[in-house]
Amino acid sequence: MLMSDLLKQVFVPWTLVMAGMMSLLSPGALNSATAQQEHGCVKPETGVWTNAKASAKQITRIEVSTKCPGGTIYYRVRVFVKCAPRDCKWGWTDGLRYSNGRLIADFPGFFAAKRVEMSVAGDRMHINATNSFHDRTQPDQFHSAILKRIE
Repeated sequence: MLMSDLLKQVFVPWTLVMAGMMSLLSPGALNSATAQQEHGCVKPETGVWTNAKASAKQITRIEVSTKCPGGTIYYRVRVFVKCAPRDCKWGWTDGLRYSNGRLIADFPGFFAAKRVEMSVAGDRMHINATNSFHDRTQPDQFHSAILKRIE
């Protein structure tokens, strides 16, 4: 194989990759909500939600993102709880929408499994959060809150 043929095999695909990456840097693509709206993928839960009245170990913030490759909706959820000196993150997990309209996100943990059930009405999200401890001598913890959309 000649060096010029080898360069064509490497360089041409690389230029296509770079062209694709440059199209992602357009002003509309930088705003994920705008990009999602353009593809009809914004769902009522999509956005950032906050609870300013949260007590210690209660949910202060929820971030929900959606992707719709091939028309299938995929939810990702990240939860923050009130800790000191700053909020603690439960991390990202997949969300699942049930036929009753609720979005459910399960977060596995070392001491407890956590579940957040979310339902949206306008710019408010009602949540029910449950901590199910693996140690059966500890009772499950439950709290409910209403969060406001900020993004």
